[in-house]
Amino acid sequence: MIGTDFSNYFTEPKKAEKGYQQVFKKGFVRDYPLKIQHKTGQVTQVLYNASIYKDESGDVVGVFAAARDITERLKSEEKIQMLANVVESSDDAIISKSLEGQITSWNKGAELIYGYSAEEIMGKDISILAPSQLKDEINQFIEKIKKGERILHYETLRVRKDGTKINVSLTLSPILNTSGDLVGISTIARDITQRKKTDDEILQAKEEWEHTFDSVPDLIAILDTNFRVVRANKAMANRLNVDPEEAIGLTCYNVVHGLNAPPSFCPYMKLLEDGQEHTAEVHEDRLGGDFIVSVSPLHDSDGNLIGSVHVARDITDRKKAEDKIKKSLKEKEVLLSEIHHRVKNNMQIISSLLSLQSQYVAKAETVDVLQESQDRVKAMATIYEKLSQSNDLTKINFESYMQSLIQGLFYSHTIKEGQINPIIKIENIMLNIETAIPCGLIISELVSNILKHAFPEGREGKMCVSLKAHDNRYELKISDDGIGFPEDIDFKTTDTLGLKLVNTLVKQIDGEITLDRSHGTEYNIIFRELEYQKRI
Repeated sequence: MIGTDFSNYFTEPKKAEKGYQQVFKKGFVRDYPLKIQHKTGQVTQVLYNASIYKDESGDVVGVFAAARDITERLKSEEKIQMLANVVESSDDAIISKSLEGQITSWNKGAELIYGYSAEEIMGKDISILAPSQLKDEINQFIEKIKKGERILHYETLRVRKDGTKINVSLTLSPILNTSGDLVGISTIARDITQRKKTDDEILQAKEEWEHTFDSVPDLIAILDTNFRVVRANKAMANRLNVDPEEAIGLTCYNVVHGLNAPPSFCPYMKLLEDGQEHTAEVHEDRLGGDFIVSVSPLHDSDGNLIGSVHVARDITDRKKAEDKIKKSLKEKEVLLSEIHHRVKNNMQIISSLLSLQSQYVAKAETVDVLQESQDRVKAMATIYEKLSQSNDLTKINFESYMQSLIQGLFYSHTIKEGQINPIIKIENIMLNIETAIPCGLIISELVSNILKHAFPEGREGKMCVSLKAHDNRYELKISDDGIGFPEDIDFKTTDTLGLKLVNTLVKQIDGEITLDRSHGTEYNIIFRELEYQKRI
């Protein structure tokens, strides 16, 4: 190397030469950054320091130079910078404070959560963030850290700059110097206000659901696939002479029927075979009467069958009344009216439960599903209400029914007065319940579609429902002058539940349905009245 140009040993010779010249101009250079190129090709970052030296006459005769390897220092600085970037970009508040409680660092997350800028808060006592009733909590934390303890995910209250109280989860850790001495405390605070609010809402919804579950007079039990009781409401537990908690784990066929295996009429056995809902009428002396028992499947999130909801409605009184009905037509009419009334009331309970549940659902799609289900229940409940008020308990005045149904749909969809003009053209037609229920559901679905989709953004228009008799057939038309049904959708094959239900119900009443899109939307349904199915 002796006698060679020293600048050639650096990755940037010109920069090295420039630094060398600065030595002669200033007499020295300090911490001049360069990169040394090793013989092996390895590059080392250094800080170059140099000064001139002179002979006895004061003439400059050379340069003393030294290069200090700063590779490890740069790596440490890079790590420190990376950690600093992580701290600064975190959504959590990351704060450090002295052992006396003075704030010494404050990241962007802390600014967002607490509302103070770093300039405002640095040097202030950390207790500024605590509500007045929790000031002592700060000192308790500091004392615990001094004793070598750590505080993990401690949930408490803090106060923002604007005075708003927020829920936070705190993690406190000691800050040690290179000698291992405690010099400060770091705090990571996460804003859990929304989570706490959600937890409270879930808890409230759970409590309300449990209250409703226990208020239902029907005997309800949730069973696993081994016929064991997972949950029972008060009505069921009372019939079993146990508390609801004591019912958990009991085998239903043993405690209800006194058997060692499920009876042959058990609807749950059928459900376990085909996965479908089943209903059976059961007489059971151990429960004190006759019951309509229905079972509905329960699935986990993967669609696997994990059990069923088992509902037993006590029909003992109804069975006794049915014996009397056979002897007296008047008694029969009174009882049927009472049944219609009770069914109507129960459907109103279901409708109310759906309405209540929709208040605790955040997704608009789920709210719409609950609203549609509520409309369907109301459509059937209105039929039973009309039947209970009618002198003829087998047929319903369809014009009166339509007036009530459409008025209810306008109300539930909050249609502004005058926006959509409903026109009802129905002859004096009486339909039996077998036909009225599917017709009512069809009209409910199609009118709901009109109210939701035909007149967007407050557009005004009219809709019409007409029903005419032609010999032994009926013609039902439902139309609107709105934006029209989309041309690219086949209403008979669409995946939407509402139109699937309409097509299924049309088949149920032995009908045919067509769609005219030339002027708005018009459904034309030709059907016949179904024959009355004898109940007794």
